[in-house]
Amino acid sequence: MTGRNAFSSNAEIMVITPRRTRLLRADDLRAFQRAIAEVATYNDPWTAQDCVVMVPTHAATEQLKRTLEYLSFTPDNPKQKTTDSRSQLIAWPHFVTRRAWYTLMHGRLKSPPRLLTDVEREVLIQSASEDTIRSGVKPPFEVRPGLLPKILTFYDILRRQHKTVNVFERVVTEQLERDVALDRGARRLLEQTRFLVSVFRNFEQKIEESDGLDEHALRALLLTNPCLQPVRHVVVTVSDQSASENGLWPADFDLLTRLPDLERVDVIATEQMLQSGLLERIRERLPGIEEEQCSRVTDPTPVRLMMVDDKRCRVVRDREDELIAVAKDVKWARQDGPQSDGGVDIADDSTAVVFQRPLPYLYLAKQAFGACGVPFETFDSLPLAAEPYAAALDLVFECIASKFARSDLVALLRSPHFTFLVDESAVTHEEVSALDRQLAQFPYDYVPIELKRLLRESPTEPATDHDLTRRAARAALEIVDKLTRLASRDRTSRLVTNVLAFLTKHASVWDETDSVGRRLLQVRATIHEVLHDLRSAHVSHHDPESDLAEVWANIRVWIERRAVQLESDQGGVQLVDAQAACYGCFTSVTIVGLIEKDWPQQRSRSIFYPSLMLEQLFQSSSVSDKAPDTSQVARNRAEHARFQDLLGLSTDQLRLSSFTLDHLDQDALVSPSTFIENLEVEVRLVDEEAPSTRIKIDEALMLGTVDPSVVQEEAATWLSLRLATNDLSESKRSFSHEEGSEGITFSPTGVERYLACPFKYFADHVLELEEEREELSRVSPLERGTWLHEILEEFYKDWRGAINDENIDLALERCAGVMEKVLTTHKTAQPLPQAERALERSLFLGSIAKRGLIDRVLRFDAEQGLAVVDRLLEHKLKGKFKFKSSSGTRSVSLRGVVDRIDLLQDHSFRVVDYKLGPAPNRNLAVQLPIYAVCSEQDLADRPDGPWKIGDAQYLAFKKEGLAESMVGRGKALTEALDDGQQRFLDAVDGISQREFPVRPAEPFNCKYCGYSTVCRKEYVEDS
Repeated sequence: MTGRNAFSSNAEIMVITPRRTRLLRADDLRAFQRAIAEVATYNDPWTAQDCVVMVPTHAATEQLKRTLEYLSFTPDNPKQKTTDSRSQLIAWPHFVTRRAWYTLMHGRLKSPPRLLTDVEREVLIQSASEDTIRSGVKPPFEVRPGLLPKILTFYDILRRQHKTVNVFERVVTEQLERDVALDRGARRLLEQTRFLVSVFRNFEQKIEESDGLDEHALRALLLTNPCLQPVRHVVVTVSDQSASENGLWPADFDLLTRLPDLERVDVIATEQMLQSGLLERIRERLPGIEEEQCSRVTDPTPVRLMMVDDKRCRVVRDREDELIAVAKDVKWARQDGPQSDGGVDIADDSTAVVFQRPLPYLYLAKQAFGACGVPFETFDSLPLAAEPYAAALDLVFECIASKFARSDLVALLRSPHFTFLVDESAVTHEEVSALDRQLAQFPYDYVPIELKRLLRESPTEPATDHDLTRRAARAALEIVDKLTRLASRDRTSRLVTNVLAFLTKHASVWDETDSVGRRLLQVRATIHEVLHDLRSAHVSHHDPESDLAEVWANIRVWIERRAVQLESDQGGVQLVDAQAACYGCFTSVTIVGLIEKDWPQQRSRSIFYPSLMLEQLFQSSSVSDKAPDTSQVARNRAEHARFQDLLGLSTDQLRLSSFTLDHLDQDALVSPSTFIENLEVEVRLVDEEAPSTRIKIDEALMLGTVDPSVVQEEAATWLSLRLATNDLSESKRSFSHEEGSEGITFSPTGVERYLACPFKYFADHVLELEEEREELSRVSPLERGTWLHEILEEFYKDWRGAINDENIDLALERCAGVMEKVLTTHKTAQPLPQAERALERSLFLGSIAKRGLIDRVLRFDAEQGLAVVDRLLEHKLKGKFKFKSSSGTRSVSLRGVVDRIDLLQDHSFRVVDYKLGPAPNRNLAVQLPIYAVCSEQDLADRPDGPWKIGDAQYLAFKKEGLAESMVGRGKALTEALDDGQQRFLDAVDGISQREFPVRPAEPFNCKYCGYSTVCRKEYVEDS
């Protein structure tokens, strides 16, 4: 006899306890909260333990506790803040969600069988599904790990609606058999029904044979077995399932009417919710319920709906801007704004941001409020799958799935969530990078074989590099060996055990005192708990043989369904969902995200049957109970009623907020919610003057002087850097307006960067920040450009004559020799792997399909008309040079390097500048005209002079035509030189006067800018 049957055999015949059932009707949310305080507050702690208050979510519990403390201290005037309200509450009742209510009742039974976990129930439904398929009843679909929770949820819905498996089979089969001969879809649904019925019966049998209970068996026990400490008073503050996904089901209402020793049931709801259809459904579920009107809470000050520009709803760009606007409101109220009519300051902890959908607001809150210096608090959770450790776990399985591809193996070695030891010391990032470079030379080899070869061979490279590679190779080979054993087919519990062992052994150590480390440890513990539960469930109930891919799919399903509490500030702006907000007491409320698809939210539909068929199923019953209205219309009415209640939640200010761009839907344009068209509550409209307060700390750092004492964390680091950089008198010449350009040495490249974007010049030359570049596994453009300069410089030093059609092949051959030397001994990077060296050789010398870079340069020289007398290679310019402008001639100190100056036979010269990319915009470029002007002055002292500028050209390899002159169409050489000098001098003046605005000349290039993380272009545009 199983544990549950043994327990039931000793049950007594229970008589339904007489009870009083009341419906307390509240006019608004303040009366709703007051009614909860009146019926659920006890002076006797023992009596309070027999009372249960049912709330929708954990966040609602926390808000309700604060509200009860608040109201118990100020029963007459809820606007008066308190300093120590906890001392006024003598006893708490139990605040529970629907799920927690069953857990509480289970704990009060006398020696009950244990309550099965969700993981165990899914393992049992998996076992039932496999048994059904083996028996010959096959589904018209593939049963995957992600589908099993849907099957179990559908079973739970049937049971919670008082429908047995037999009723489900009879009703659905009768509907489908009428059309099965003519409708192929009906035949598939009939096959599906037979499969589900068989699975459900097997599942119930396995529950019966187990040593535990599920929710449905627990309900039956509660009706037939006495509790050691019975619950005598239940306060229901939630709606039913028709109005909310966190509401009560018909089976829950049935339990309330028949639970032994229960003496009082108080249902509390607002008039708005009752009129949406809830009143009729409560009367049907709880026959004979008494109805009482709650006392109205008098409030002399009506809610003020704050408007901007005569609009009731503030419309901004996206969700992040909504939170920034809330921060602006808080700062304005705290620092410069007027007090409310009641004389109460709007403090952070009495301000609420109410949303329908918690994500992505919870993700954005830390960034938006943190940047604004506004604390926030929330009791909601974030998806576990979005945490970095979940992505690190992905790396382990990706390594196995890719058969240890180089990129996956190196990524695992580099992951900060794991530590791999060799000779009792951790492998470093430098060692992993050395191994990555070594493996990149053999991209088509099987990595484990290459690792073994590296460890066998004697060093052919410097000892230091070899040691780095060997340590990382040993760690990588150990990973390969362990994960290879883990990937073998085995019992599911053993595979999960092996995964846990690998994760535990190589787990990194984090500092628990640090908020980041504490969060990482919390997430890791939660994921390990998921794995422990999964292993235990398979050991206890069903432990089939499987491969790692099946296990990983199951683990991912569970990780995606779990959440972890978001760590936020203690106090501050309250971030609450629409259901939890109904239990809070706030002075200022901002309802955000008022777009059409969120207010109201769409109810998720069943993936198994059409809605009409399910309605017929749930309405068919031999008992008088009617099924709840599960239509979207009923949910919309309930959500509109909740929205109307929220409009009266605050005691002072109300703001409505919407946005136009939804980043969750690929930046799609969205429409405002229909809820804001007609506000059916009495509010006082107040025009709100938009404050000019500076909001973000980093914005203040960029635009003006900031008190260092108010800046923290990353912003404090930035401020210290800026303060240190501003004092350049000792180490560098200061760029001051009084000095002008005197004492400053400019470079044409830097000035051209200033013209492209002054802030980019500021970040590079003044702050000396390193430009962030995308990591490339192959050669970077900077390295390739360096090689090209070295190759051409070395070649032209030895090649003195002209290049023509007769000797171009010889020139190309000699240039190829120089290229081999440069690629072998270049100074800019680690030795180039053989495979990539071949690619670079093809790029420089060309192939049958395409001409190479060097070939194109030599052919350019061969096509020139005038003979070259001499070539000045990498010619340095340094000193004071004279430039003409509209205001006269000026002298500016300049330094630069000209790629090439060709001295021609007619005593003119040509300036040549190599560009691997396209030629720069003539309206922004200054390099060629400035190089030409300065070279003419520099060459004036040569004994074979004078030399006059004849032309200046870019050799732009991105362009098929290669050469592009400095002189545009319709312009003369003199005009091009004058325009270039004027642009140069204008930029010199801007740099001298420290004018560094965020002003990109070509905004398209912003997405490729290496300083995008420190740029504040979007805020400058908005201001």
